[in-house]
Amino acid sequence: FFYDSHELRLTLIKNWIVKQYYEVQVYDEYVIRGNTAVLKCQVPSFVRDYVRVTSWLVDDVLISSTNANS
Repeated sequence: FFYDSHELRLTLIKNWIVKQYYEVQVYDEYVIRGNTAVLKCQVPSFVRDYVRVTSWLVDDVLISSTNANS
């Protein structure tokens, strides 16, 4: 039996789960009254591929949400 240990290692890494704390951030944007401000949810790069923003809250009040199936 022959296998490439490097290739086997890469296959196993895909299935690992690592529990690590992270926080998302939204930074203040200044805008002139009557204009539109665009706020972006800043997600740490190490989880960005696995996180999807589905709603926005202000003081625990829902202000926007997306369809979970889209």
